[in-house]
Amino acid sequence: MTAPLEDVFDVEDRDGVRLSWNVWPTTTQHESKMVVPMAVVYTPLKKTPQPPPLLQYDPVYCRGPCKTILNPFCSVDIPGRLWVCPFCYQRNQFPPRYGNLQNQPPELVPQFTTVEYRLSKPYAPPPVFLFVVDVATYPEELQHIRESLMMALSVLPENCQVGLITFAQSVKLYELSFEACPKAYVFNGGKPTEVSMLSKMLGLAADRGAVRGPGPQGQQPNAPTYRFMLPLKDCELTIEGILEDLQTNPSPTKPGHREVRCTGAAISVAVGLLETLRLHSAARIMCFMSGPCTVGPGKVVNIPKAEHMRMHLQLEKDTAPFVKSATAYYDTLSKRCSTNGHVVDLFAGCLDQVGIMEMRSLVEKTGGILVNSASFDHAMFKDSFRKIFSRDANGNLNMGFNVSMDVQMSRELKVMGGIGHFTSAEKKSACVSDREVGESNTSGWKTCSIDPFSSFAFYFSIVNQQQPPKRTQRGMIQLTTSYTDSTGAHILRVSTIARPFVTGGVPGANPQDMSVNAMNHKVALSVGFDQEAAAVLMARLAVFKARKESLVDIIRWLDRSLINLAKQFGEFEKGIQQSFRLGRQFGLYPQFMFHLRRSCLLQNFNYSPDESTYFRYMPLRENAPNSMTMIQPRLEAYTFQQHGEAVLLSSTSLAPDRILVLDTFFHVVVWHGKKIAEWKNKRFQDDPNYASFKALLEAPINDAKSTVNERVPTPMFCVCDVGQGDERYLIAVVDPAKTYSSTSAVQQEGEIVATDDVNLQVFMDHLKKLAVKP
Repeated sequence: MTAPLEDVFDVEDRDGVRLSWNVWPTTTQHESKMVVPMAVVYTPLKKTPQPPPLLQYDPVYCRGPCKTILNPFCSVDIPGRLWVCPFCYQRNQFPPRYGNLQNQPPELVPQFTTVEYRLSKPYAPPPVFLFVVDVATYPEELQHIRESLMMALSVLPENCQVGLITFAQSVKLYELSFEACPKAYVFNGGKPTEVSMLSKMLGLAADRGAVRGPGPQGQQPNAPTYRFMLPLKDCELTIEGILEDLQTNPSPTKPGHREVRCTGAAISVAVGLLETLRLHSAARIMCFMSGPCTVGPGKVVNIPKAEHMRMHLQLEKDTAPFVKSATAYYDTLSKRCSTNGHVVDLFAGCLDQVGIMEMRSLVEKTGGILVNSASFDHAMFKDSFRKIFSRDANGNLNMGFNVSMDVQMSRELKVMGGIGHFTSAEKKSACVSDREVGESNTSGWKTCSIDPFSSFAFYFSIVNQQQPPKRTQRGMIQLTTSYTDSTGAHILRVSTIARPFVTGGVPGANPQDMSVNAMNHKVALSVGFDQEAAAVLMARLAVFKARKESLVDIIRWLDRSLINLAKQFGEFEKGIQQSFRLGRQFGLYPQFMFHLRRSCLLQNFNYSPDESTYFRYMPLRENAPNSMTMIQPRLEAYTFQQHGEAVLLSSTSLAPDRILVLDTFFHVVVWHGKKIAEWKNKRFQDDPNYASFKALLEAPINDAKSTVNERVPTPMFCVCDVGQGDERYLIAVVDPAKTYSSTSAVQQEGEIVATDDVNLQVFMDHLKKLAVKP
């Protein structure tokens, strides 16, 4: 290695990247022994302490085959006004605008490994927000939806276009340019609406396509074809009047029956409308569902309640009706949306399942947001919906549209694929590997929307079969993300990262001594291992596999991978379990895998298919710190002596004189121990003499609410005492170090957990036993 490695957290704050390995092997033979794949988690719009410079001109591309962009790792010949590409070693001329290069361009500043360009393309039209509202619900629920939509209208930019669709047993598309009274076109909810039929019925066939705006405001003519989607400033009173007059489905529902609901047909109308009027332009379909689709295309359950929604056992036996047909229907819609650049957001407000499992491709393929709450009055929905419309420092919406991402690598590396909420752009290049992971056989991907939390994982491999690279001692990766912001400006974000290869041998050792050189390789690789990033990337891979493989097989694969990693990088004498040691860089990784195996990401017990889909949707879009919270939840203790102390995620931490705050990403729980609960029930906090106890009760709640307020989607927040129902969220994730079957349960501190699961200590003992096995 030629230079000391940077702190992984500093790199993440600057570039938004985390790599599983920060030192790379030189050959495929050495790579095959690493077990954990070489990969990077990339968050393009990550909020950083020091935002990257925004350059007001187009980037300079290498004229060689790589087409990479000028970056700090380029070699520069100032007298000759030349720069050498570190990817393909092509010599390039600087354009005239760079002058005499006496003032170093921002792209070449070593600290600016990430820069942004505001491209000189014409501004895109402002985004469209098309609201699709379920009115087959209770009046109270409809009122909560109405209030949330009113809030959205009050914070959206005036030039954004809006539209409204409602559905029950039929679909209604409202004409917002007609101000005299609410005017709507009604579509049959029992069948899908073809684009040609929709255009003909609405008189839109002659004007299909998007109209480009002339400037930053993206002004569009108020043509008749745009009467269904108008700028907010031109139709705010009209759409608010329609929302105020909205009524629930007038047709009575028979006892023992579900509401007649044509969700699939309503989304089909929304997709067709945008496909006709705003092709390849920024648009969001925001669908609010109060129950499952019971009629028409996309139907997931019959109307009689005697027939239950599908469960995991039916899915395993392949006996669940409607699943295949509904999934295929929504997959078709998602492909159309992805091709057209339109986002689909799903908001469920129901105690029962609504069909999220069948509809997941709508959000996964378009970069949409999924919120699964018990009611539209729940803070989980209200706060999440409000945060979607948050603004950045410049007053623009925190969202990007029509996103395309490209990965370029130096000659020693090839990309195997990506895992995230995107689709393949089918872009072939020299850096595409024959090995496949996730969305593969491409070096480019596309999605319809990103936000500051959207993250993507890219997996890559070494090309060299036997000979190490000769020309360079570092490998290069360039990640480019192109998108339009809410004002219509075209932004290109470029992040270039370089990592050293393992080079050299042990001083004084025989170069032909393969065992010594192999040990040197392991030591050098270990220095660059990021165990948190590795756990996140393995979790992404496991969740992606869960779409087609059984969870039992996936857990076995994780176990085998962990055992092989322990064999490769552990220090031990064969056959002696007590001799096993893992280095500091790997010390926490087995613990992460233990909690991943037990998490809701890979367990179906006590979860419906919709809940499991929601849980597995999140790690494919969130950044590394948030994903780590899903894998191993954070547990902090509050006592009179210390507030917010990180403690072990173990049943031994459940002490009677503690208050614990658990953060699983999906839930934030404040738990009171037995003594704390007794003092609280005796109202000691109301006595001025016990002001310290009052402060102890308030501190964890304030900190927990701060965590809840920062997160999108908003997690469920609850406060409970020992023995109460919500305690189950804590008991389900802690290491069961103390159970009813533990031989030393009497001596151990903490609460007893009623479970047959093995604890972390037993798990580690088995790992050591298998790792040292000859």
